[in-house]
Amino acid sequence: MRWQGGLILDNGDRDGVAALGWELDPVPPRRSVGGDISLSCLLVCEPGRYAGQTIVVHDGSGTPRREECAELLNTNRGSRSADVPDGTIACFGTRAGRVGYFTPHTAGHGQTRISATVWELPPD
Repeated sequence: MRWQGGLILDNGDRDGVAALGWELDPVPPRRSVGGDISLSCLLVCEPGRYAGQTIVVHDGSGTPRREECAELLNTNRGSRSADVPDGTIACFGTRAGRVGYFTPHTAGHGQTRISATVWELPPD
């Protein structure tokens, strides 16, 4: 595992300070406008919709393993955005090709708490 923890996505409704996305290749992750996981926002942010490099909702039971997320991303047409309801697990790919998963939980006032795991790249 490369990194595991919690992040906050914030559309700025509460205090005008937005944290729309996170880049998850660096350790620790860093804020990014386009990021590997971000709120899906055009004129307004769409609740429950997330954007990134590629995101696919995990429909299996339990927490996915790295291999499960990699297979899911390779066998399903990953999208740059997806509807991921609160408490649902979604697998994602990073800009550098890492794989991970996240679970969103709406916190109110335009904030969403994300629990995320990112795995290392496989050995060559």
